[in-house]
Amino acid sequence: MSSQILKNVMVAGGRGVIGTPILNALLASGLFNVSVLSRAESTAVFPPAVNVKKADHSSRKDLVEALKGQDALICTLNDEAGGVQVQLIDAAIEAGVKRFLPSEWGNCHIKAPVPESEPIVEGKNAILELLKEKATEAQAKGQEFHWTGVNVGLFFDWSLKVGFLDVFLRPTKTAKVWDGGSGVFSASNLSTVAAGVVAILSIAEAETRDRFVNIESFATSQREVVAALEKATGEKWTVEETSMKEQLAVAQEMHEKGDFLNAFYRWILASVVSGREEPRFKTVDNELLGLLHEDMQETVEKLLKGDSI
Repeated sequence: MSSQILKNVMVAGGRGVIGTPILNALLASGLFNVSVLSRAESTAVFPPAVNVKKADHSSRKDLVEALKGQDALICTLNDEAGGVQVQLIDAAIEAGVKRFLPSEWGNCHIKAPVPESEPIVEGKNAILELLKEKATEAQAKGQEFHWTGVNVGLFFDWSLKVGFLDVFLRPTKTAKVWDGGSGVFSASNLSTVAAGVVAILSIAEAETRDRFVNIESFATSQREVVAALEKATGEKWTVEETSMKEQLAVAQEMHEKGDFLNAFYRWILASVVSGREEPRFKTVDNELLGLLHEDMQETVEKLLKGDSI
């Protein structure tokens, strides 16, 4: 196979934690004609170089019309948009889109850490299976429609900024480590994820068809992150010990009170820091994508200084 550049690229969403860096990287590369698929009622503002196409996401006709002429569709919608993704898959095939990147951006192979999270995880997995099935059907009919799932582990720089990892920056200087905090997981900085997407659509287009791609800035643990912060600042972090059992009970209480989003975040973190096999990738595709492994200590120091990663 020889790679081609998928020139006309549309991002569904284009905002939020992952949508913004991907959109910016596509524009900065100078390789693509970049469009954003936005909801009809959206008031979001995008850079002048972006072609914004608005559509009723519940209308197959609207979506097909918006997607005509696009080579690739990158979905950066949130986890509540599963039904929209199904619509987008069908519309993309009808419109002649060649590549579909589903909204995963974590670990596409992750298992439900607790029974309560199974409907969410199973829902995401069902969309992936549907995408694979639809791609196989389209290819059997002679259509060039492929998919790529992107595994990136934990969004490291974002997680540290917002405290998602239960490790908090100044002035708090505290950490809550789960089961000793030594569970190792794969992590990626957002800029690395975005650079990987650019590569998938250009230099590694052929090699990334119809498979999962693993991107990793580095592998680390809660304890290693705390140590890096202390080394960078010369200050001590107050570390609280907790257990997976305790934190899953907290998540269950959130869930029962209707705080579904934060319960889901707890479940995700449980999967990341558990020390099980899944959170750390066995193999990565950095070399294929032209991505270097990064230094976690250097990333931490940049974050503390407020430098861009």
